Amino acid sequence: MSEEEIKKLAKEEFINNVMEQLDSTLIFTYIQNLETQLQQKENIIKEVREYFKNHTLKYDDIMIIKPSDVLEILDKEK
Repeated sequence: MSEEEIKKLAKEEFINNVMEQLDSTLIFTYIQNLETQLQQKENIIKEVREYFKNHTLKYDDIMIIKPSDVLEILDKEK
């Protein structure tokens, strides 16, 4: 094997290693992003439940919710 071939193989191996590390980093970042989005949605759900618990009228165990309250919460989500 010539020196040029060895250099070419070494360069290809280096590039492959860098690409594998980059792929791993991107996948890790993507998973972190999904976890953050999930946590945000869970927080919104908790907030909505708490809001309804504190701001609804109950009549014979039926919750009465004003549509404007629902819209207010949905606007907060954005």
